[in-house]
Amino acid sequence: MNLRKLYLLFFLLSFSQSVIAQVKIINLSLLKPDSNILYVGIENKLKIQGLENFNNIRLFHDGLRANSSKDGIFYLHVPSRGISKIKIYYLKKRIISREFYKNVIPSPIAGLGIFSDTTISILDIINEQELKVFLPNCILNMKFGIRNFNTKIVSKKGVQDFGLTYGNKLPSNLITIISKLESGDKIIFDEIRTSGPDHAPILDFYINVK
Repeated sequence: MNLRKLYLLFFLLSFSQSVIAQVKIINLSLLKPDSNILYVGIENKLKIQGLENFNNIRLFHDGLRANSSKDGIFYLHVPSRGISKIKIYYLKKRIISREFYKNVIPSPIAGLGIFSDTTISILDIINEQELKVFLPNCILNMKFGIRNFNTKIVSKKGVQDFGLTYGNKLPSNLITIISKLESGDKIIFDEIRTSGPDHAPILDFYINVK
């Protein structure tokens, strides 16, 4: 083997090791992009980092080739739960081999701040003041807005239907009523209509006053 071939072999080996050391695959659909999770039923947006030229990248997902955009982003759909094997090739050389867990998106739940279906103090209720919708035990980057909600207060005096509130914030007159509640009273938030993902359910939750 002459010096030219030796130099070429050394260059290719060095380049290959350099590529492997730099390249990362992240999931832009997640709140924590470095997590090895794919979600069923959505378009998982995987981004290749560490390369400048994406023309020679090939990604295989469970043996099937996925198409990418010019900026190194792949869009993956997974049909069911389990473990998915992803392999990425550059110039016909495999540079990444990684397993991803395929999870089902949990049903959204509503709460007042961080509290949902629980017993809290009046002070905590007043301090929170905003209804929120979130996905429990899920790091999917999916945001829900709240269009409107209904409030009922159950106390020793009976049931008071406060009516519909638009947006997600407790109005000042409702906060005034809540500030006068007693331990054992209940606040029910129902008919919570959300905006965001399609087919979002109408939610509800309750709070017991401590």
